[in-house]
Amino acid sequence: MIHFLLVEDDSILYIVQSAIIRQVFPNCSIEIVCSAEETLNYLQSLEKQQQNAPDYILIDLQLSGINGLEMVEKFSEKQLLFLHKTELFILSATIDPRVIDRIQNNNRIKGFLEKPLSKDILLQNFQEKNSTK
Repeated sequence: MIHFLLVEDDSILYIVQSAIIRQVFPNCSIEIVCSAEETLNYLQSLEKQQQNAPDYILIDLQLSGINGLEMVEKFSEKQLLFLHKTELFILSATIDPRVIDRIQNNNRIKGFLEKPLSKDILLQNFQEKNSTK
């Protein structure tokens, strides 16, 4: 089963995004957290309980407090080791070329998913994985 972690602080968006993810991956599990701090706590909890890291983490760029890109940039080496098989994606409606450049230059981030998230966007970015997992 594919395991997603969705980092989104807008409750309406995380409900909509979860439904869209389930259209593409009907048997997946989705955990939702609302901030960078919750994300780090959730990942630490998984690691302490010796559970697997999520397969995918979809992170909203515009989180309150520290934004999604800054959160990824601040992951410690230990966190990155725990997430070595996890693919990280940034979600945003912002198409600021400077932000896109930072995302593309961060080797831990697999890609950028434009909001509003749609079935087509997921299929374009996860088509290969959908058929293999």
